[in-house]
Amino acid sequence: MEIGEARDAVATVEVEPDKMAAYLTVTRALGGAEITAAQIRQALAESRIVFGVLDETIDQVVAAGEAHRQLVAKGRGAVDGEDGRLQSLIETVKERRPRLDERDNADYRDFGGIATVREGDRLMQQIPPSFGADGKNLLGEVLPATPGKPVAFAARLKGAEVDPGNPAFLIAKISGQPVLASKGMTVEPTATLPTVDLATGNVNFEGSLNITGDVRAGMVIRASGDIHVGGMVEAAELEAGGDVVVKGGIIGQGSAHERSDSNESVARVRCGASCIAHFIENARVDAGDSIVVHKLVRQSELAAVNRIIVGKPGSDHGNIIGGQVAATLSVQAKTIGSPAGIKTRVRVGTNPVMQEKLALATSGLQAKLKKLDEIVKLLAFIESHPARVEPGIRQKAESTRALLLQETEQAQQDMDMLNSALDLAKDAKVVIERTVFENVHVEIGNKIRVTEAKRSGGKFSLMAGKIIFV
Repeated sequence: MEIGEARDAVATVEVEPDKMAAYLTVTRALGGAEITAAQIRQALAESRIVFGVLDETIDQVVAAGEAHRQLVAKGRGAVDGEDGRLQSLIETVKERRPRLDERDNADYRDFGGIATVREGDRLMQQIPPSFGADGKNLLGEVLPATPGKPVAFAARLKGAEVDPGNPAFLIAKISGQPVLASKGMTVEPTATLPTVDLATGNVNFEGSLNITGDVRAGMVIRASGDIHVGGMVEAAELEAGGDVVVKGGIIGQGSAHERSDSNESVARVRCGASCIAHFIENARVDAGDSIVVHKLVRQSELAAVNRIIVGKPGSDHGNIIGGQVAATLSVQAKTIGSPAGIKTRVRVGTNPVMQEKLALATSGLQAKLKKLDEIVKLLAFIESHPARVEPGIRQKAESTRALLLQETEQAQQDMDMLNSALDLAKDAKVVIERTVFENVHVEIGNKIRVTEAKRSGGKFSLMAGKIIFV
Protein backbone atom coordinates (compact mmCIF):
# COMPACT_ATOMS: atom_id res chain seq x y z
CA MET A 1 0.00 0.00 0.00
CA GLU A 2 1.38 3.47 -0.99
CA ILE A 3 1.58 5.65 2.08
CA GLY A 4 3.75 8.65 0.84
CA GLU A 5 5.98 10.11 -1.83
CA ALA A 6 9.67 10.96 -1.45
CA ARG A 7 10.36 14.49 -2.71
CA ASP A 8 13.69 16.10 -3.55
CA ALA A 9 14.52 19.65 -2.46
CA VAL A 10 13.57 22.25 -5.10
CA ALA A 11 15.19 25.70 -5.69
CA THR A 12 13.33 28.61 -7.32
CA VAL A 13 14.72 32.07 -8.09
CA GLU A 14 12.67 35.29 -8.26
CA VAL A 15 14.28 38.26 -10.06
CA GLU A 16 13.16 41.83 -9.34
CA PRO A 17 11.84 43.78 -12.37
CA ASP A 18 14.84 46.15 -12.30
CA LYS A 19 17.18 43.13 -12.47
CA MET A 20 19.12 44.43 -9.47
CA ALA A 21 18.16 41.76 -6.92
CA ALA A 22 17.20 38.09 -6.90
CA TYR A 23 15.65 36.03 -4.11
CA LEU A 24 16.02 32.29 -3.52
CA THR A 25 13.35 29.97 -2.16
CA VAL A 26 14.24 26.32 -1.34
CA THR A 27 11.62 23.79 -0.27
CA ARG A 28 13.05 21.24 2.14
CA ALA A 29 13.50 17.65 0.92
CA LEU A 30 10.88 15.11 2.09
CA GLY A 31 12.63 11.74 2.02
CA GLY A 32 14.43 12.73 -1.18
CA ALA A 33 17.71 14.41 -2.12
CA GLU A 34 18.82 17.47 -0.18
CA ILE A 35 19.54 20.75 -1.97
CA THR A 36 23.05 21.27 -3.39
CA ALA A 37 25.03 24.35 -4.39
CA ALA A 38 25.09 23.08 -7.95
CA GLN A 39 21.28 23.03 -8.06
CA ILE A 40 21.10 26.58 -6.79
CA ARG A 41 23.64 27.81 -9.32
CA GLN A 42 21.75 26.00 -12.07
CA ALA A 43 18.57 27.82 -11.01
CA LEU A 44 20.45 31.13 -11.12
CA ALA A 45 21.82 30.30 -14.57
CA GLU A 46 18.34 29.49 -15.84
CA SER A 47 17.32 33.00 -14.73
CA ARG A 48 20.36 34.34 -16.69
CA ILE A 49 22.01 35.67 -13.52
CA VAL A 50 25.74 36.04 -14.14
CA PHE A 51 26.70 38.89 -11.78
CA GLY A 52 26.39 39.70 -8.10
CA VAL A 53 25.85 36.13 -6.83
CA LEU A 54 26.24 35.92 -3.05
CA ASP A 55 28.30 32.77 -2.47
CA GLU A 56 27.96 32.95 1.31
CA THR A 57 24.19 32.92 1.01
CA ILE A 58 24.33 29.77 -1.14
CA ASP A 59 26.50 28.02 1.45
CA GLN A 60 24.11 29.03 4.25
CA VAL A 61 21.05 27.78 2.37
CA VAL A 62 22.73 24.44 1.57
CA ALA A 63 23.58 24.04 5.26
CA ALA A 64 20.02 24.93 6.34
CA GLY A 65 18.38 22.82 3.66
CA GLU A 66 15.68 25.43 3.02
CA ALA A 67 15.11 29.18 2.43
CA HIS A 68 12.27 31.63 1.85
CA ARG A 69 12.92 34.62 -0.40
CA GLN A 70 16.49 34.99 0.73
CA LEU A 71 18.61 37.52 -1.15
CA VAL A 72 20.97 35.46 -3.30
CA ALA A 73 22.23 37.97 -5.88
CA LYS A 74 22.58 41.73 -5.88
CA GLY A 75 23.49 44.13 -8.67
CA ARG A 76 25.83 47.10 -8.37
CA GLY A 77 24.20 50.46 -8.88
CA ALA A 78 25.86 53.19 -10.88
CA VAL A 79 27.56 55.93 -8.87
CA ASP A 80 27.07 59.26 -10.60
CA GLY A 81 30.00 61.61 -10.79
CA GLU A 82 30.31 64.67 -8.58
CA ASP A 83 29.90 68.09 -10.15
CA GLY A 84 32.94 70.27 -10.49
CA ARG A 85 33.47 72.93 -7.86
CA LEU A 86 35.45 76.08 -7.21
CA GLN A 87 37.78 75.90 -4.23
CA SER A 88 39.06 79.00 -2.48
CA LEU A 89 42.82 79.18 -2.04
CA ILE A 90 42.62 82.16 0.35
CA GLU A 91 42.05 81.22 4.01
CA THR A 92 40.93 84.68 5.14
CA VAL A 93 38.70 85.50 2.19
CA LYS A 94 35.90 87.93 3.04
CA GLU A 95 32.27 86.86 3.10
CA ARG A 96 29.58 89.52 2.91
CA ARG A 97 27.61 88.36 5.98
CA PRO A 98 28.28 87.63 9.64
CA ARG A 99 28.37 83.92 10.44
CA LEU A 100 25.73 82.83 12.96
CA ASP A 101 25.84 79.70 15.08
CA GLU A 102 22.88 77.41 15.81
CA ARG A 103 21.71 79.82 18.53
CA ASP A 104 21.74 82.85 16.17
CA ASN A 105 24.81 84.32 17.88
CA ALA A 106 27.11 86.25 15.57
CA ASP A 107 30.66 85.11 14.94
CA TYR A 108 32.97 87.91 16.09
CA ARG A 109 36.14 86.40 14.67
CA ASP A 110 35.91 88.65 11.62
CA PHE A 111 36.26 91.75 13.78
CA GLY A 112 39.70 92.52 12.39
CA GLY A 113 41.47 94.26 9.55
CA ILE A 114 41.12 93.82 5.81
CA ALA A 115 42.67 90.68 4.35
CA THR A 116 44.67 91.42 1.21
CA VAL A 117 46.21 89.66 -1.77
CA ARG A 118 48.84 90.78 -4.24
CA GLU A 119 48.62 90.98 -8.01
CA GLY A 120 49.14 87.54 -9.52
CA ASP A 121 48.19 85.61 -6.37
CA ARG A 122 46.05 82.54 -6.98
CA LEU A 123 42.54 83.01 -5.58
CA MET A 124 40.56 79.94 -6.57
CA GLN A 125 41.05 76.57 -8.21
CA GLN A 126 38.64 74.85 -10.56
CA ILE A 127 38.17 71.27 -9.40
CA PRO A 128 37.05 69.13 -12.37
CA PRO A 129 33.99 66.88 -12.14
CA SER A 130 34.37 63.14 -11.62
CA PHE A 131 33.08 60.60 -14.12
CA GLY A 132 31.50 58.34 -11.53
CA ALA A 133 31.46 54.54 -11.66
CA ASP A 134 29.33 52.39 -13.94
CA GLY A 135 27.05 49.82 -12.37
CA LYS A 136 26.02 46.35 -13.50
CA ASN A 137 22.77 44.42 -13.13
CA LEU A 138 22.37 40.69 -12.48
CA LEU A 139 22.40 39.91 -16.20
CA GLY A 140 25.80 41.55 -16.57
CA GLU A 141 24.41 44.56 -18.39
CA VAL A 142 26.35 47.78 -17.77
CA LEU A 143 24.48 50.65 -16.08
CA PRO A 144 26.27 53.81 -17.19
CA ALA A 145 26.97 56.48 -14.59
CA THR A 146 26.09 60.11 -15.21
CA PRO A 147 29.28 62.18 -15.15
CA GLY A 148 29.36 65.33 -13.04
CA LYS A 149 28.83 68.73 -14.59
CA PRO A 150 31.80 71.06 -14.98
CA VAL A 151 31.73 74.50 -13.38
CA ALA A 152 33.36 77.56 -14.85
CA PHE A 153 34.45 80.88 -13.41
CA ALA A 154 32.03 83.73 -13.98
CA ALA A 155 32.70 85.77 -17.10
CA ARG A 156 33.15 89.08 -15.30
CA LEU A 157 34.96 89.14 -11.97
CA LYS A 158 36.17 92.54 -10.91
CA GLY A 159 39.87 92.60 -10.07
CA ALA A 160 40.39 88.95 -11.02
CA GLU A 161 41.03 86.90 -14.16
CA VAL A 162 41.57 83.33 -15.30
CA ASP A 163 45.26 82.45 -15.18
CA PRO A 164 46.53 82.62 -18.80
CA GLY A 165 49.10 79.92 -18.01
CA ASN A 166 46.62 77.54 -16.36
CA PRO A 167 42.88 78.16 -16.86
CA ALA A 168 42.07 75.98 -13.84
CA PHE A 169 43.12 78.87 -11.58
CA LEU A 170 41.69 82.32 -10.90
CA ILE A 171 44.31 84.96 -10.09
CA ALA A 172 44.25 88.54 -8.82
CA LYS A 173 44.62 91.25 -11.45
CA ILE A 174 45.27 93.86 -8.77
CA SER A 175 46.37 94.01 -5.17
CA GLY A 176 43.52 94.40 -2.72
CA GLN A 177 40.85 92.64 -0.67
CA PRO A 178 39.51 89.24 -1.87
CA VAL A 179 35.73 88.87 -1.68
CA LEU A 180 33.73 85.74 -2.44
CA ALA A 181 31.36 86.14 -5.38
CA SER A 182 29.03 83.89 -7.33
CA LYS A 183 31.19 81.43 -9.28
CA GLY A 184 34.41 83.10 -8.36
CA MET A 185 36.05 85.82 -6.35
CA THR A 186 36.57 89.54 -6.83
CA VAL A 187 39.41 91.73 -5.63
CA GLU A 188 38.69 95.21 -4.34
CA PRO A 189 41.47 97.76 -4.14
CA THR A 190 42.28 98.89 -0.59
CA ALA A 191 43.53 102.13 0.90
CA THR A 192 44.68 102.98 4.42
CA LEU A 193 44.24 106.34 6.11
CA PRO A 194 45.24 107.36 9.66
CA THR A 195 42.10 109.52 10.20
CA VAL A 196 39.43 111.26 8.18
CA ASP A 197 39.03 114.90 9.14
CA LEU A 198 39.22 118.36 7.64
CA ALA A 199 42.85 117.76 6.71
CA THR A 200 42.03 114.77 4.50
CA GLY A 201 38.64 115.98 3.34
CA ASN A 202 35.77 113.74 2.35
CA VAL A 203 36.70 110.37 0.86
CA ASN A 204 35.15 108.65 -2.16
CA PHE A 205 36.98 105.41 -2.99
CA GLU A 206 36.35 102.57 -5.43
CA GLY A 207 37.38 99.71 -3.16
CA SER A 208 37.84 99.08 0.57
CA LEU A 209 39.05 101.57 3.15
CA ASN A 210 41.02 100.89 6.32
CA ILE A 211 40.98 103.91 8.64
CA THR A 212 43.25 103.25 11.60
CA GLY A 213 42.01 106.19 13.69
CA ASP A 214 38.80 108.22 14.01
CA VAL A 215 36.30 109.68 11.57
CA ARG A 216 35.54 113.24 12.67
CA ALA A 217 32.15 114.94 12.70
CA GLY A 218 30.87 116.35 9.42
CA MET A 219 32.98 114.11 7.19
CA VAL A 220 31.56 111.92 4.40
CA ILE A 221 33.10 108.60 3.37
CA ARG A 222 31.92 106.47 0.49
CA ALA A 223 33.49 103.18 -0.59
CA SER A 224 32.36 100.46 -2.96
CA GLY A 225 33.86 97.78 -0.68
CA ASP A 226 34.25 97.63 3.10
CA ILE A 227 35.01 100.43 5.53
CA HIS A 228 37.02 99.47 8.62
CA VAL A 229 37.48 102.10 11.32
CA GLY A 230 39.97 101.45 14.10
CA GLY A 231 38.69 104.27 16.30
CA MET A 232 35.42 106.22 16.66
CA VAL A 233 32.91 107.49 14.14
CA GLU A 234 31.50 110.85 15.21
CA ALA A 235 28.57 112.65 13.56
CA ALA A 236 29.81 111.68 10.13
CA GLU A 237 28.30 109.87 7.15
CA LEU A 238 29.60 106.45 6.00
CA GLU A 239 28.35 104.55 2.98
CA ALA A 240 29.81 101.17 1.96
CA GLY A 241 28.94 98.58 -0.64
CA GLY A 242 30.15 95.90 1.78
CA ASP A 243 30.58 95.91 5.55
CA VAL A 244 31.14 98.79 7.97
CA VAL A 245 33.24 97.64 10.94
CA VAL A 246 33.92 100.14 13.74
CA LYS A 247 36.16 98.95 16.55
CA GLY A 248 35.15 101.93 18.65
CA GLY A 249 31.65 103.38 18.64
CA ILE A 250 29.35 105.34 16.36
CA ILE A 251 28.14 108.45 18.17
CA GLY A 252 26.20 111.50 17.00
CA GLN A 253 25.07 114.56 18.87
CA GLY A 254 21.33 114.22 19.50
CA SER A 255 18.52 111.67 19.36
CA ALA A 256 18.40 110.30 15.84
CA HIS A 257 14.65 109.77 15.78
CA GLU A 258 14.03 113.39 16.78
CA ARG A 259 16.21 114.87 14.07
CA SER A 260 15.53 115.55 10.41
CA ASP A 261 17.58 113.88 7.68
CA SER A 262 19.34 117.15 6.95
CA ASN A 263 20.61 117.61 10.50
CA GLU A 264 24.37 117.07 10.54
CA SER A 265 24.52 116.22 14.25
CA VAL A 266 23.35 112.64 13.67
CA ALA A 267 25.79 109.94 12.60
CA ARG A 268 24.67 108.03 9.52
CA VAL A 269 25.83 104.65 8.26
CA ARG A 270 24.59 102.76 5.21
CA CYS A 271 26.08 99.49 4.06
CA GLY A 272 25.22 96.81 1.55
CA ALA A 273 26.25 94.01 3.91
CA SER A 274 26.62 94.20 7.72
CA CYS A 275 27.52 96.82 10.30
CA ILE A 276 29.53 95.86 13.40
CA ALA A 277 30.32 98.36 16.16
CA HIS A 278 31.18 98.49 19.86
CA PHE A 279 28.26 100.84 20.57
CA ILE A 280 25.86 103.08 18.66
CA GLU A 281 24.41 106.33 20.02
CA ASN A 282 22.40 109.02 18.25
CA ALA A 283 22.86 107.44 14.85
CA ARG A 284 20.96 106.06 11.87
CA VAL A 285 22.25 102.75 10.56
CA ASP A 286 20.84 100.86 7.56
CA ALA A 287 22.35 97.46 6.72
CA GLY A 288 21.67 95.18 3.77
CA ASP A 289 22.31 92.16 5.98
CA SER A 290 22.69 92.42 9.76
CA ILE A 291 23.73 94.81 12.53
CA VAL A 292 25.87 93.52 15.40
CA VAL A 293 26.57 95.80 18.38
CA HIS A 294 28.74 94.67 21.27
CA LYS A 295 27.57 96.91 24.09
CA LEU A 296 24.81 99.50 23.69
CA VAL A 297 22.31 101.05 21.29
CA ARG A 298 20.91 104.35 22.57
CA GLN A 299 18.43 106.76 20.95
CA SER A 300 19.20 105.52 17.45
CA GLU A 301 17.37 104.24 14.39
CA LEU A 302 18.63 100.88 13.17
CA ALA A 303 17.27 98.89 10.22
CA ALA A 304 18.63 95.55 8.99
CA VAL A 305 17.36 93.25 6.28
CA ASN A 306 18.11 90.16 8.39
CA ARG A 307 19.00 90.47 12.10
CA ILE A 308 19.98 92.93 14.80
CA ILE A 309 22.05 91.48 17.66
CA VAL A 310 23.09 93.60 20.64
CA GLY A 311 25.50 92.09 23.17
CA LYS A 312 28.29 89.54 22.94
CA PRO A 313 27.61 85.98 24.07
CA GLY A 314 28.51 85.67 27.74
CA SER A 315 28.72 89.44 28.23
CA ASP A 316 26.76 91.52 30.77
CA HIS A 317 26.27 94.27 28.19
CA GLY A 318 23.77 94.48 25.36
CA ASN A 319 21.13 97.16 25.92
CA ILE A 320 18.71 98.86 23.53
CA ILE A 321 17.46 102.12 25.02
CA GLY A 322 15.11 104.48 23.19
CA GLY A 323 14.84 105.05 19.47
CA GLN A 324 13.77 102.39 17.01
CA VAL A 325 15.28 99.14 15.74
CA ALA A 326 13.83 97.11 12.87
CA ALA A 327 14.83 93.80 11.30
CA THR A 328 13.11 91.25 9.11
CA LEU A 329 14.00 88.07 11.00
CA SER A 330 14.92 88.89 14.60
CA VAL A 331 16.08 91.43 17.16
CA GLN A 332 18.10 90.05 20.07
CA ALA A 333 19.45 91.91 23.11
CA LYS A 334 20.23 91.44 26.79
CA THR A 335 17.92 94.30 27.82
CA ILE A 336 15.37 96.42 25.95
CA GLY A 337 14.06 99.69 27.38
CA SER A 338 15.10 101.41 30.61
CA PRO A 339 13.94 101.80 34.23
CA ALA A 340 12.81 105.34 33.37
CA GLY A 341 10.33 103.95 30.82
CA ILE A 342 11.90 105.62 27.80
CA LYS A 343 9.85 104.73 24.71
CA THR A 344 11.69 102.09 22.71
CA ARG A 345 10.28 100.73 19.46
CA VAL A 346 11.22 97.27 18.14
CA ARG A 347 9.93 96.01 14.78
CA VAL A 348 10.35 92.60 13.13
CA GLY A 349 8.64 90.60 10.43
CA THR A 350 8.28 93.27 7.76
CA ASN A 351 10.82 94.72 5.38
CA PRO A 352 9.76 97.03 2.53
CA VAL A 353 13.38 97.14 1.34
CA MET A 354 13.43 93.37 0.81
CA GLN A 355 10.06 93.49 -0.97
CA GLU A 356 11.44 96.17 -3.26
CA LYS A 357 14.57 94.10 -3.92
CA LEU A 358 12.42 91.10 -4.80
CA ALA A 359 10.35 93.16 -7.22
CA LEU A 360 13.50 94.51 -8.89
CA ALA A 361 15.03 91.03 -9.07
CA THR A 362 11.85 89.64 -10.64
CA SER A 363 11.68 92.36 -13.30
CA GLY A 364 15.41 91.98 -13.96
CA LEU A 365 15.07 88.24 -14.45
CA GLN A 366 12.16 88.69 -16.83
CA ALA A 367 14.18 91.17 -18.90
CA LYS A 368 17.14 88.80 -19.11
CA LEU A 369 14.90 85.87 -20.07
CA LYS A 370 13.41 87.99 -22.85
CA LYS A 371 16.89 88.83 -24.19
CA LEU A 372 17.88 85.17 -23.94
CA ASP A 373 14.82 84.16 -25.95
CA GLU A 374 15.77 86.66 -28.66
CA ILE A 375 19.34 85.30 -28.81
CA VAL A 376 18.07 81.72 -29.05
CA LYS A 377 15.83 82.72 -31.98
CA LEU A 378 18.79 84.47 -33.63
CA LEU A 379 20.97 81.37 -33.29
CA ALA A 380 18.19 79.24 -34.76
CA PHE A 381 17.99 81.60 -37.74
CA ILE A 382 21.77 81.47 -38.21
CA GLU A 383 21.63 77.65 -38.10
CA SER A 384 18.99 77.61 -40.85
CA HIS A 385 20.47 80.40 -43.01
CA PRO A 386 24.24 80.48 -42.46
CA ALA A 387 24.91 82.22 -45.79
CA ARG A 388 22.72 85.20 -44.89
CA VAL A 389 24.65 86.11 -41.72
CA GLU A 390 27.90 88.05 -41.57
CA PRO A 391 30.97 86.21 -40.22
CA GLY A 392 31.48 86.64 -36.48
CA ILE A 393 27.79 87.18 -35.69
CA ARG A 394 27.33 83.57 -34.63
CA GLN A 395 30.29 83.66 -32.24
CA LYS A 396 29.10 86.93 -30.74
CA ALA A 397 25.58 85.54 -30.28
CA GLU A 398 26.87 82.37 -28.61
CA SER A 399 29.02 84.45 -26.23
CA THR A 400 26.00 86.61 -25.39
CA ARG A 401 23.87 83.52 -24.76
CA ALA A 402 26.49 82.04 -22.43
CA LEU A 403 26.68 85.31 -20.49
CA LEU A 404 22.89 85.63 -20.26
CA LEU A 405 22.61 82.05 -19.00
CA GLN A 406 25.03 82.89 -16.18
CA GLU A 407 23.21 86.13 -15.37
CA THR A 408 19.76 84.49 -15.34
CA GLU A 409 21.04 81.72 -13.09
CA GLN A 410 22.44 84.28 -10.64
CA ALA A 411 19.22 86.32 -10.79
CA GLN A 412 17.18 83.20 -10.01
CA GLN A 413 19.46 82.40 -7.05
CA ASP A 414 19.00 85.98 -5.76
CA MET A 415 15.23 85.64 -6.05
CA ASP A 416 15.23 82.30 -4.27
CA MET A 417 17.30 83.77 -1.44
CA LEU A 418 14.95 86.75 -1.07
CA ASN A 419 11.87 84.51 -1.11
CA SER A 420 13.43 82.26 1.52
CA ALA A 421 14.18 85.26 3.73
CA LEU A 422 10.60 86.54 3.37
CA ASP A 423 9.29 83.09 4.31
CA LEU A 424 11.48 83.14 7.40
CA ALA A 425 10.04 86.53 8.32
CA LYS A 426 6.76 84.77 9.14
CA ASP A 427 8.55 83.36 12.20
CA ALA A 428 10.12 86.68 13.21
CA LYS A 429 10.89 87.14 16.89
CA VAL A 430 12.23 89.56 19.50
CA VAL A 431 14.48 87.86 22.03
CA ILE A 432 15.34 89.49 25.40
CA GLU A 433 17.85 87.53 27.44
CA ARG A 434 17.47 89.41 30.75
CA THR A 435 14.96 92.23 31.12
CA VAL A 436 12.34 94.11 29.15
CA PHE A 437 11.11 97.35 30.73
CA GLU A 438 7.79 99.15 30.38
CA ASN A 439 6.93 101.32 27.37
CA VAL A 440 8.65 99.02 24.89
CA HIS A 441 6.58 98.94 21.70
CA VAL A 442 6.98 95.56 19.99
CA GLU A 443 5.68 95.29 16.43
CA ILE A 444 5.55 91.99 14.55
CA GLY A 445 4.03 92.32 11.10
CA ASN A 446 1.00 94.55 11.55
CA LYS A 447 0.47 93.72 15.24
CA ILE A 448 1.61 95.90 18.15
CA ARG A 449 2.11 95.15 21.83
CA VAL A 450 3.24 97.67 24.46
CA THR A 451 4.85 96.43 27.66
CA GLU A 452 3.26 97.82 30.81
CA ALA A 453 5.72 96.62 33.44
CA LYS A 454 9.23 95.32 33.90
CA ARG A 455 9.54 91.62 33.07
CA SER A 456 12.25 89.01 32.99
CA GLY A 457 13.73 87.86 29.72
CA GLY A 458 11.75 85.94 27.15
CA LYS A 459 10.68 85.95 23.53
CA PHE A 460 8.02 87.93 21.65
CA SER A 461 6.54 86.07 18.70
CA LEU A 462 3.35 85.96 16.67
CA MET A 463 0.85 83.17 17.32
CA ALA A 464 -2.75 82.93 16.11
CA GLY A 465 -2.67 86.59 15.10
CA LYS A 466 -1.48 87.83 18.51
CA ILE A 467 1.90 88.80 19.90
CA ILE A 468 2.75 86.50 22.78
CA PHE A 469 5.60 86.70 25.28
CA VAL A 470 7.03 83.55 26.78
